[in-house]
Amino acid sequence: MLIAAVPEAGAPYGISDTDVAKALAPASRTFELMVATLLGNWTPFARSTVTRDDNMSDVPVAFDPVLNPLPGLPLGQPFRSLREPAYRAARRARRDQAGGVQC
Repeated sequence: MLIAAVPEAGAPYGISDTDVAKALAPASRTFELMVATLLGNWTPFARSTVTRDDNMSDVPVAFDPVLNPLPGLPLGQPFRSLREPAYRAARRARRDQAGGVQC
């Protein structure tokens, strides 16, 4: 299964620094969450609103679907094989940054 977070209609997007700054400017952003099989159509299943809090400091967050797959939504083998080396490197980098302590 594949999952996508699609920005609300009319939301700014792009790849340049200016485009990214425009996309991050609002205090909140709403996404439609969608799911599909490799050969199936995209089906919306939820909406998620992410709110920016300028008073919060950045807290490191790490997601590792290789070691910690979502219940009922395992990472498919083609994607697991492709992504596992990157997640392994990220785990190693986090461990090195933390002075040998696992994050």
